[in-house]
Amino acid sequence: MRFLNALKSWRGAKAFQRLPSATRQLVFYAESRDYKKYFWPVLEELLRRKNNGICYLTSDPEDPLLSIKHSGLHVFYVGSGSARIYLFSVLPSCVLVMTLPDLNSFHIKRSINNVHYCYLHHSMVSTHMIYRTHAFDSFDSVLCVGPHHINETRAHEQVNELPSKRLFQHGYGPLDTLISLAKSRTSDANIHGQHHVLIAPSWGNDTLVESNARPIVEQLLNAGYRVTVRPHPRTLLIAPQTALSLEAHFSNDPNFALDSDSSSLDVLLNAHIMISDWSGVAMEFAFGLERPVLFIDVPRKILNSEYAELGLSPLEVEYRHEVGQVLPVDQLGQVVQVINTLITCTTDYADNIRQIRNKWVFNIANSGAKGADCLLELLQDRESI
Repeated sequence: MRFLNALKSWRGAKAFQRLPSATRQLVFYAESRDYKKYFWPVLEELLRRKNNGICYLTSDPEDPLLSIKHSGLHVFYVGSGSARIYLFSVLPSCVLVMTLPDLNSFHIKRSINNVHYCYLHHSMVSTHMIYRTHAFDSFDSVLCVGPHHINETRAHEQVNELPSKRLFQHGYGPLDTLISLAKSRTSDANIHGQHHVLIAPSWGNDTLVESNARPIVEQLLNAGYRVTVRPHPRTLLIAPQTALSLEAHFSNDPNFALDSDSSSLDVLLNAHIMISDWSGVAMEFAFGLERPVLFIDVPRKILNSEYAELGLSPLEVEYRHEVGQVLPVDQLGQVVQVINTLITCTTDYADNIRQIRNKWVFNIANSGAKGADCLLELLQDRESI
């Protein structure tokens, strides 16, 4: 299978190179099938407006867009090995949109040709604490979720004496999708008269699945709640045994479920409340469904030890007390009590959550159209040079 995928990736890379230059001026790159949800609102709008073709490169052999049939979209599997490394190093002149940070730091390098690199965020969280220090330095432009991304990027550029990127007021596609779905369908959150708690943590040694999930799940099940644990995709990749161990321990309880499909929104829509730590999905849940979150105060997820130099508190720190409650790790015995309180006060949180969302997210319900405007502007500017 590995050999066949390698062969397919080289075929995909060569097929992309054979395309006429006019049909590869705008290129999207997805590392995984999970990234479709970030690109699709913008892609769908572009395909509605633009007729001369858009390219989509993917490293996932099971990416659903590989089977899409659309005359304006050219999709190629390029793998994650030598074919991808080669292709990206000689990528022809284009605007390349990607949601993978750390460009030029690891395997993916900037092309020797005139490529404009545009970053599209795959999380609403801040840019300066949970990302590496120079994660976005090699991008030429950024589609920003909200004003925090603009403020953080400009502060980082000033502190590090970097040239200014083009920053666009974009928004966040998955949030728009979640808001739309919540309005158009009936949730089954009240099935069998039980309240449903979703545990959706970030990834890393100190996060919930790796350290504190079992006692939390036990308390909730004993209190009569339905409980779903959705591990971060990164956890399933680098430490799958932690999730499997949790599933095995509670496998005989019909009120417990482990959800490994991070691309599905059903589990979010059908939960009354979420328990999280520092995961960006907590922001999606709160802002998208206007429901509160219980944050377990595990150590902060810090990949940039210099983040405090910007003098800006990360959004994922600031908003927690406004959309729910924060529980210290040494008070885990109070989980059920706090969840009971939050569920009782769900309606009271909704108005405040909407206000916070409107403050921190651009173009709510319109990010797809706005993102398309931004990319077409970049293309037009390149054509006029």
